[in-house]
Amino acid sequence: MNRAFATILTIAALYVGLTSTMVLVILGGLATAFGFVMYIPLMGTLWGFKFPSRGAAIGILAGMIAVWVTSRIYVEPLTIHCAAWGTGIGLFVAYICRGLGMKDSPETIARQAEVREWLDSVDSPSESGRKWRTAMKVIVPLWYLFAIGPACVIGNKAFAFAGFPHLWSYQIVFWILGIIMMWALCFKAEMDTTSEEQIRRANEETKLVIKET
Repeated sequence: MNRAFATILTIAALYVGLTSTMVLVILGGLATAFGFVMYIPLMGTLWGFKFPSRGAAIGILAGMIAVWVTSRIYVEPLTIHCAAWGTGIGLFVAYICRGLGMKDSPETIARQAEVREWLDSVDSPSESGRKWRTAMKVIVPLWYLFAIGPACVIGNKAFAFAGFPHLWSYQIVFWILGIIMMWALCFKAEMDTTSEEQIRRANEETKLVIKET
């Protein structure tokens, strides 16, 4: 039954791709936004965000609904992309579930603690990297707020240079700052660096994050 359903979906997708480029573009944009919502379980699995597994599942559903609403009905409120709305609302719902008293089983909680302890020990940043990560918790949201979020409207009249319109000048500056921010996240905050010891431990102390049932 599952194989037949997958075959039908594949044929439908092929038909859309061959007959309607407009629909294909729309679906492609939505697929990216829907995929972004999957950061919710990733945050819980790898980055230690504290919400129950059922809350994550309900949050994903709520986030996908939010993506659809903010992309097709009420398009990008406050100039915030539908992917950000979906992920933000999904996280909000996941934490609401926690506030309502939803809890994982003791086995799941113990497993989460075990995996979190292992990940922290393998990929723990240096003292300098930890300070940079603390600073980036403020800098990154501010960059999103002014470069992409509601505050980017100030770029309409902020400044201009080299003959560019005000908004272009503003965006050029903030995307250059974004490149610097990504460099700092990768190398100064050590979010994309590994040591020889980390590589050795990751190879020798393999641990499945998700167990198949």
